[in-house]
Amino acid sequence: KSLVYGGHMSWIKGGMVVEKLVAKRKLRRTCTECGKGFEKGEVYYKHREVFVEDGIMYGAYEYLKCPKCVNKEINRMKRFKNWTRTHSL
Repeated sequence: KSLVYGGHMSWIKGGMVVEKLVAKRKLRRTCTECGKGFEKGEVYYKHREVFVEDGIMYGAYEYLKCPKCVNKEINRMKRFKNWTRTHSL
């Protein structure tokens, strides 16, 4: 399911909202899985989780991923779904 927030393309992936962004400058932050840095003009994906209980925000966690790691994760999910379907009783 695709969404558009503030001109950025977003989608819901497994109950998470993930934004596809383009680096406007070199970022100091890196991919959380492989450690790849992001240069100006490169695509990266941002995921943000906010922890709220009883209307009070307790914290937030945000991480970035490179397109290669996002594609690896999607392929892992597809293979796992296929495996569970073939090995179910």
